[in-house]
Amino acid sequence: MQIGGVERSLIGLLESLDQQSCEVTLFLYEHRGEFMPMIPAGIRLLPEFPSYFRLTQPLRSAIFCLNPLVGIARLVARLVTAFEKQMRVSSGFLLSRSHSYAQPFLPKIPGEYDLAISFLMPHDTVWKQVSAKKKAGWIHTDYTSVETGVNLALEAPAWAAMDKIVAVSDEVAKSFGKVFPAQAAKVEVIENLLSPSFVRRQSLIGYPPADVIKDPETLVLCSAGRYTHQKAFDLAALACRKLLDAGMKVRWYILGYGPDEPLLRKLISENKLEDSFILLGKRTNPYPYMKACGIYVQPSRYEGKAVAVREAQMLGKPVLISDFATASSQLEHNIDGYITEAGVDGLVRGIQLLAKDAELRHRLAATAASRDYGNL
Repeated sequence: MQIGGVERSLIGLLESLDQQSCEVTLFLYEHRGEFMPMIPAGIRLLPEFPSYFRLTQPLRSAIFCLNPLVGIARLVARLVTAFEKQMRVSSGFLLSRSHSYAQPFLPKIPGEYDLAISFLMPHDTVWKQVSAKKKAGWIHTDYTSVETGVNLALEAPAWAAMDKIVAVSDEVAKSFGKVFPAQAAKVEVIENLLSPSFVRRQSLIGYPPADVIKDPETLVLCSAGRYTHQKAFDLAALACRKLLDAGMKVRWYILGYGPDEPLLRKLISENKLEDSFILLGKRTNPYPYMKACGIYVQPSRYEGKAVAVREAQMLGKPVLISDFATASSQLEHNIDGYITEAGVDGLVRGIQLLAKDAELRHRLAATAASRDYGNL
């Protein structure tokens, strides 16, 4: 339960379930992360299983242990993925292959259930290791993006085994249907379950953040997400450099963590952005930072439905997102947010436009603030 949009959406789903009418059991591969304390009271949390935990460990640790079979399966998956030349395309290929190859060495999940939900891919565990009358799998990403890393041969049987497939937006549902047309009739849309009142209450705790610049002449930008290729913070850093070179006073704060942090720090150093492009790291409560910004920016290369964008709208912030494939299901362009061209130059133009047009900024913010984005 690390900090992340999918994890926050899972907490929302758990909070929305009526525990008076159903018993809810939660199985996690590892009992770690900042969101563990947010699991609602009354949820039955199954114990951690060492074999599943090894799917999350570094490969070396998973191999050199008392029962190395899961680690060996992961090693074989890595070798096959490298042989297929898919490693540099997307980590999704390795993830799905690792889980698939490890299944013969994983224990069954104890219990009999009316409904088993696999909330995050890969879905092999619910497919093969859970006994339930009905099964459902969630989709959080754009399946038409090559960077998602869809392995048709491995994923198709898991989706075929699902009785229902839930997409977090209409565009995500459409993208899935293009890749798996045989399963399209099973798809229903349930948006991320979020609470505006919770987001607004949390935004007041520690507001304004001490580490955010207070200079009224400096435009404060904020972005949130894992430091990965998908989130495109590398492009944001280059856009920040161009904004500074154009004479803008800007401070861009990035909330998150992830494997691309060394790359981002290298870009920051090479472009002399130490005082302008700030990696804040993990924040259990990101909302005071969102509330403190002048514009919230989501520069992603692809998305399903970004939770952080919706949360920024709940706080009444003007939101700018790049034109990724599912952007139109994220917000209404020029109504409750602004969609700019993807890439460095598109980000620069979009930010410059909103920075110069106070009326547009205020209109986007006012529309977002007036809307009820809650679905709990």
